[in-house]
Amino acid sequence: MAILEIKRAEAERDLRLFCETFVPLEVRDQLRYTFSIRGNDITLFEERPPWDGSKGEWTQVTVARFRYDPEDNVWLLRWQRANGRWLPCDWFPGTARFREALEEVKRDPHGTFFG
Repeated sequence: MAILEIKRAEAERDLRLFCETFVPLEVRDQLRYTFSIRGNDITLFEERPPWDGSKGEWTQVTVARFRYDPEDNVWLLRWQRANGRWLPCDWFPGTARFREALEEVKRDPHGTFFG
């Protein structure tokens, strides 16, 4: 079952706000956050410009993945190992509200998302 439209809209709204406000104005030319949605997964990315100051594409690094489980009406949170494998955040039980999952990423209690 696909993600409910209302759940997707809430997640997009919360992520847009996060991406627009999380980085201080004075460093937005050096750091930004974006996201992509694929099926029931939403991936949050950190992006940085080319190290040499060229006009090339920004480098993209994954920060977190949110997965919606429609059977339980819950957002689950995942982190990515260095080998690229996604693992569940065992300390986060899941929530029906996307905003709470995003707040957990911002809080980053174990240094999993932002180091």
